[in-house]
Amino acid sequence: AASDASFSYEIIIVDDGSSDQTYAAALKWQQGGGSEALKRGELRAIKLSQNRGKGFAVRVGALSSRGQQVLMVDADGATSFSGLAALEQAIESGADVAFGSRHHLAEESTVRRAWYRTLLMRGFHMVVRLLIGSQVKDTQCGFKLFRRHAARRVFSSLHISRWAFDVEVVVL
Repeated sequence: AASDASFSYEIIIVDDGSSDQTYAAALKWQQGGGSEALKRGELRAIKLSQNRGKGFAVRVGALSSRGQQVLMVDADGATSFSGLAALEQAIESGADVAFGSRHHLAEESTVRRAWYRTLLMRGFHMVVRLLIGSQVKDTQCGFKLFRRHAARRVFSSLHISRWAFDVEVVVL
C-alpha cells in the first residue's frame, strides 16, 4: 500500500498515564514534523490522565483512528513491519481482521526467559485455544490489522482494559 501515491496514514501514540516522557517525546516529534517517514502521514498524540491498562489505551487509539484500515502495533518492536504485507494480503482477500505473530522470535525469547515463564506462557496459550477454539497461535501479539468497521465493532465492545484484552479481541 505504501507504494501507492495516494496512500496516507496516521500514527496515533497513546500515553496511558506513564511517567517516562512518552507524551513529551511524541509532542516534540509531532511539532518538529517527525521525520522523512511522516511525509504522507500525520502523528497524533493522546495523553490519558491515568494508567487504565494497555487494553484501554489501545481501545482509545483504535476508536480515534480515521483510516480505512487500523493497524495496532506495540511500541516494543517485537514484530517487524515486514510482516505488514501478509496482514494486508489477508485483508485484501476478504478478512476483517488479520493477526500477526512473534513466532519467529520464539527460540530467541525462550533463551532469555526463565523456564517457568516459558511454561506459564505455553500453558496460557493452550488454555486460550481450548476455551475459545481459536486458530490464532499468538493472541498476545501486538501486531493486528483491522478493517475500519471491524475495529469500531471490536474496540467499542471491549471490556478488558489490561493485558488480557488481546484474547477478547480474538473472541470478538
